Amino acid sequence: MRGWLEDKRARIGTGTAYDWKRIVEGKLIPAFGEKLVSTISPDDVDSFVAALKRPQVIEPANVDAPAKVRKLSNRRVNIILNVLRQSLDRAVRKGWLKTNPARAVDLLREDKVQIDPLSLEEVKLLLSKGLQKDEDGRYFTVAFFSGLRPGEEIGLQWEDLDWHRKTIGVRRAVSRFGEGPTKTVGSTRDVDMLPPVERALRAQRGTSQDPSPWIFPNRDGGPLNMTNLRERVWKPALRRAGLRYRAMYQTRHTFATVMLAAGEDIGWVAKQLGHTSLEMVIRRYHRFIPNLTRRDGSAASRLLADQGL
Repeated sequence: MRGWLEDKRARIGTGTAYDWKRIVEGKLIPAFGEKLVSTISPDDVDSFVAALKRPQVIEPANVDAPAKVRKLSNRRVNIILNVLRQSLDRAVRKGWLKTNPARAVDLLREDKVQIDPLSLEEVKLLLSKGLQKDEDGRYFTVAFFSGLRPGEEIGLQWEDLDWHRKTIGVRRAVSRFGEGPTKTVGSTRDVDMLPPVERALRAQRGTSQDPSPWIFPNRDGGPLNMTNLRERVWKPALRRAGLRYRAMYQTRHTFATVMLAAGEDIGWVAKQLGHTSLEMVIRRYHRFIPNLTRRDGSAASRLLADQGL
């Protein structure tokens, strides 16, 4: 399993590599490390999944504090099972197993991804009333109207912009573990620079005197820290604007729902988001799709212009 992880490390993001290492060392090795690979059966994997679903008592560091009970979500269990599947696929390729026993165990049914977007009116309120610094406003304008993941926004560098074609090259992502590749192969992409995004980026360029390659650098010239951004800027901005709390990732869902509600082409929205499957976009955002008209970004531009954005 460790050998498989080393093989995969160069092809996955930094955060994913860190998470998978935790899974291998914390879950898979304790459960299967003393077994011969050839003896692992579907029943063993079933028992492993059942154990993952059982509530776990977490003893607090402070002896006076009460113990906490933690239960893994179905999504988390599926991630762990998928790591096991992939590691045992390697054993099949090397001839150590005839078939992969983890492939005989079904994934658990996952809860739907929570889609809780802001309305355009709320976005305007947040940008105008909630954010106190111009640079913060420019960052979140890009966040709301590009379709990028937060780590992709933080990872933007000036070399990624094509002003002539009005596109942004999404080439990397930054997480708490550092700079790395985008989440998936499909996530490495070129996205259209909508008018409010272009204005925000040009304004940011005009005020940037730092030689930093990052479009939105921290005080030391490196990439922003996502946790710091959330606590220092995002949460206070929501409070000042009088808006209820949403996770910062909802900026991406806001982009998708606003564009689809405007009648924008699903394929174009999928491209902006970095999804290779239209089915995923339809399944996730179906209630926001009024029709299946085919357009190419014009509906989005008109909608934003009408809103003064």
